[in-house]
Amino acid sequence: MDIRSSRLPLVFLTAAGLGLAACAVEPAYGDLARPATTEHAQPLPWDTALPATGEADGTEGPSGDATATDSPSPTSSPSPTSSPTTTPTDEPEPTPSRTPSDTPSPTEDTEPPDPDESDPPSEPDGSAETEARVVELTNAERRDHGCEPLRTDERLGTAARAHSTDMARRNYLDHVNPEGEGPGERAAAAGYSRWGGENVAMGYPTADAAVAAWMNSDGHRANILNCDFRAIGVGAAEGSQGMYWTQKFGYE
Repeated sequence: MDIRSSRLPLVFLTAAGLGLAACAVEPAYGDLARPATTEHAQPLPWDTALPATGEADGTEGPSGDATATDSPSPTSSPSPTSSPTTTPTDEPEPTPSRTPSDTPSPTEDTEPPDPDESDPPSEPDGSAETEARVVELTNAERRDHGCEPLRTDERLGTAARAHSTDMARRNYLDHVNPEGEGPGERAAAAGYSRWGGENVAMGYPTADAAVAAWMNSDGHRANILNCDFRAIGVGAAEGSQGMYWTQKFGYE
């Protein structure tokens, strides 16, 4: 979905193998079907129902049994998050002057660093703490509903982080990127074949808000509370529309 003309947060749901959206994976693990994109021209579930500010989208993988209902429509646009402010550090107190010795120590000339050797700008990825918070909240919900907690898998995390970063950079929200690559293909490229599902969201400023929105949507909730899932990877990235979130689930 191209959201360049919209400032509203959204929720998405896509279920692989269930026909809820244009993202599918064959039942055999590792056999990835190229996702169709024809449904993206039609009205999406979150256009009519969304409970909270933000945008989320869920996809279920090969063995998911979840069904999805239309997500509640947003009741209000998210309030813009304020830019973090930094308190200037106190000016360092001058150190007491020292009496120069009879023989001054030689000084060394320092050259400014080569611009080409400067550190590259940081990627717009979410912090490890933010992503860990999503995992923590997800596992808390699972424990409350009788499911085992998920282990963090770095392969799923790599795929999730790359997808959130790509959505933030190119200003879209979807399980399928503009080149047609879907959740299963991203997981396989990261070395993980038995992916199970994917939730995405945009516009929720915190991990708590994103997980709460997913839990208020039947399809996303079904992914989070799928007791057959064993692993999770989370990616968070900030873009011009706010924070982008991706949860990827797996069976191994």
